[in-house]
Formats: sequence, C-alpha cells, structure tokens
Amino acid sequence: MGITTDTLELYLTRIKAVFQNDPTLSGYVKDVRVVSPGALPDISESLIPWIGVAALSSSESWKSTQRMMLTHTVEIYCVLRLEITETSIIGSDSERGMIDMVNDVSAVLRGKTFSNY
Repeated sequence: MGITTDTLELYLTRIKAVFQNDPTLSGYVKDVRVVSPGALPDISESLIPWIGVAALSSSESWKSTQRMMLTHTVEIYCVLRLEITETSIIGSDSERGMIDMVNDVSAVLRGKTFSNY
C-alpha cells in the first residue's frame, strides 16, 4: 500500500489551519501558505510576518502490531522583517522578534499529532 498525495495534502492543510487558528499567531502573522520546499515565493511586505509550510518527505513502516505508520516531514519557514536591532531578534513589549515567532510556532505544533484534528 503506497502513500497517497491526498494524505500529505491533508496534513499540510491541517498544519496551515492550526497556524491560522492559533490565537497568538493570528494576532500578528498576516499570511500562512503551503509552499514548495527550498523555494520561497515572492512575499509582499504587507504580508509579513509570514509562515510557509513545505512538504519534504513521507515514509511508511509496518509496526509489530501489524499497523502501518506514516511519517511526514515538513519544513516551516518563518519570515519576519528584520532590521539590525536587538528588538528585531529578541522582541519587546510591543513587537514580536524572530525568537518570539519561532517559539510561538514551536509551541503551536508541540504535542499535535494531526491524526484527529
């Protein structure tokens, strides 16, 4: 039994929805898209901060319980307009920095299996 592209498509769609519906990220991220790996599209400055989700690979393996396990690997691209200042990296009380954005994305995904989303 092979992996169908619909399965990977479904997971990409679910990851995108999780980012779009998260109250923290939706407060400042302006756009979330499924993109090709390693090739960011042109991103208008009006859409930054921006998150891209790209499919890298899918693999399947059979477990001793006679169940197949699918593993999907994705890359997450976080795009933030940075200036060479401390605030753009670590943030401030009024502005999210790159470290804040990466931590927010990690917190949203941590613990999610997406199998019953």
